[in-house]
Amino acid sequence: MSEIATIITQTRVKLLEKGPTEALKFLKQHKSHANTTEYLQTIGELYLEEGKPDKAYKNLIKAMEMDPQGEKGYGKFFYLGQIIGGENGVKLINQGLELIYVKLQALATAETIDDQLVKDFNFGIFTQVEIWMTDLCMAPEAEEKCVELISKALEIDGTNGEAWALFGSIKVSQSKPEEAVECFNKAWELFQEKKTRIANTVDEADDFNAQVIELIQPVVNLLKLGVELMQFETCFDIAAFVKELDEEIVEALYLSGFVIYLHFKKPQYEATLAGTGTEFNFEDFTNFKLDLNKIEKNDENILYLKTLNDDFSKVLKIQENGNEEVDPDVLGHIAALINEIKESDSGDLFNGLDNMEVTEENWEDEIEYD
Repeated sequence: MSEIATIITQTRVKLLEKGPTEALKFLKQHKSHANTTEYLQTIGELYLEEGKPDKAYKNLIKAMEMDPQGEKGYGKFFYLGQIIGGENGVKLINQGLELIYVKLQALATAETIDDQLVKDFNFGIFTQVEIWMTDLCMAPEAEEKCVELISKALEIDGTNGEAWALFGSIKVSQSKPEEAVECFNKAWELFQEKKTRIANTVDEADDFNAQVIELIQPVVNLLKLGVELMQFETCFDIAAFVKELDEEIVEALYLSGFVIYLHFKKPQYEATLAGTGTEFNFEDFTNFKLDLNKIEKNDENILYLKTLNDDFSKVLKIQENGNEEVDPDVLGHIAALINEIKESDSGDLFNGLDNMEVTEENWEDEIEYD
């Protein structure tokens, strides 16, 4: 492995473990490589992760001019397409995808495969789908394009859990919940298989950690899809999966607690509909208040509530300690949920919440910001 390749690998590990700011600090220690395509492409990616698209664009466009055929990597086409967005962004992404597709077809003819090429191809597909689902969502062909793109990704690699999860999101937008659940379950199955495969085939600890860490965000995205589809039992397992990989992933902790809350709330709401002929209404369900006094006091439920308390407390502690700046909307929602639970707990079912002094009104004062 060349010196710059080693540096880029180490930078990506920093990104996954510490975030873009720390990764940037590390990469900038190696400015002797600043005129290489690999350096420019990576620093552009990091600037984009840090929310600095102007700086990202400047470096990525230079990298593309130096390497128009993608011999040093294809990410620059996709990140630039993401920055530009719209039809021009799609064209740029297609430029990178076409270069990869030619190589993949040649490899298929030779009955061989290049995992990195497949990974790059999928990333390009996912980036373009995002544009069709956002910038170009009103275009008449948007839905058809999304299905076409994901189908192509699954044709190349049908074992990609992230592709199946994104396919599930597309099915949700098509108002096909049953098909969305099938995609969701397939994605979860594949993510578990991938973790097992990594454990069985990767010997080096650093390589294992890097590959496992890469699973986190796609699995968190799957968890969000599961919440949307109300697949709460499976979401419990997914949240535990993420927390096993890293116990301080704020989004996973928040969603884990939220899923438990929804798990208790849904049957109470549905009980109000029984015999009325009224169908489930998402807005009414959102506004419905959980009554903790109606929850059966048994070991399983108490364990669920303890997990909710632990997860929410960890999010608040992470913010308080300055380890990570948590989205204020997440903090506010946690505080609102805590208040709702505490106000309905006349039977004192959940003593653990008495130790949590953050409320919907005072959380901004209670949590110290750096």
